[in-house]
Amino acid sequence: MRDVLDDLERWQRQDAQIAIATLTEVRGSAPRLPGARFCATRGGEVSGSVSGGCIEADLFEHALEVLDGGRPALVQYGIPDDFAFEVGLSCGGEIEVLVEPFRDDDAWQALRAALVEQCSAVLAVGLEPAGIAGRRMVVFEDAAVGSVEADLDGAIAGRARALLL
Repeated sequence: MRDVLDDLERWQRQDAQIAIATLTEVRGSAPRLPGARFCATRGGEVSGSVSGGCIEADLFEHALEVLDGGRPALVQYGIPDDFAFEVGLSCGGEIEVLVEPFRDDDAWQALRAALVEQCSAVLAVGLEPAGIAGRRMVVFEDAAVGSVEADLDGAIAGRARALLL
């Protein structure tokens, strides 16, 4: 996320509509690791990469759809490695990408502070049902900011903290 932070903040100052795509899962081989980010504005500016350039054009279209609908989306790409090799694809593998509209809220401010201070944090984003879609919580070792769903926040924080280890 640090690699897109300057562009993200510049676009924020310009009141641009921004979508953020986060690589959430990798199965098989892929050029980037989970946590890689790609950001796009409705005006066509982009920053970062989740795949080294393989899917970003398509991901930009998903970013526009998310900006239109206002709800996050989980997008999957790829084919199994054995088939990828047969057809000549360079990395094969499968990836999952979360695309969400940027919101300058308490969770974003907590995540930004974690990036600047270089401390570990996990961002949890609600996807389903519709009532929690887009709600966010940033989890630290000893605290959390934001809420996905009051009844689930404790369990979400526990799972997120396990990722911090």
